[in-house]
Amino acid sequence: MILLIGMGLLLGCSNSSTPDEQDTSEIRQPVEGEDLGAFWYEFDWTDLTPAEQTLWGVLGWDEASWQGEADEPASDSKDWSELTDEERSAAEQLGYDEKYWHFLPSIGGEAQGEFWYEFDWTDLTPAEQALWGVLGWDEAS
Repeated sequence: MILLIGMGLLLGCSNSSTPDEQDTSEIRQPVEGEDLGAFWYEFDWTDLTPAEQTLWGVLGWDEASWQGEADEPASDSKDWSELTDEERSAAEQLGYDEKYWHFLPSIGGEAQGEFWYEFDWTDLTPAEQALWGVLGWDEAS
């Protein structure tokens, strides 16, 4: 028993860490160029590491909300500037920054913003151009 405790201390095993102190080796990140929202969208709650579950928990997520069986947490509708320091720290450790905070996953897990970045204005159908026009976009923007 003492040997196991000693090995745990030697290996750095502890469950007393706070979100700011998480071992980042337990927090996966997408490969360069991979969409962050799509990356996290692919995991079931039980596929997340304990460190990842803790960080998502700081943002208000639990197994039910992650699996779509409960409402999304309040942090999901906050602007980056409205997140608490603890929420922002958790989001940053998960790979988010202000730019990527509001990319919502669409069907298939691709972030909506990332999907539309692939198109030039001339690639859009007239109907799509009209819809983007309502939102204030045009060929120059």
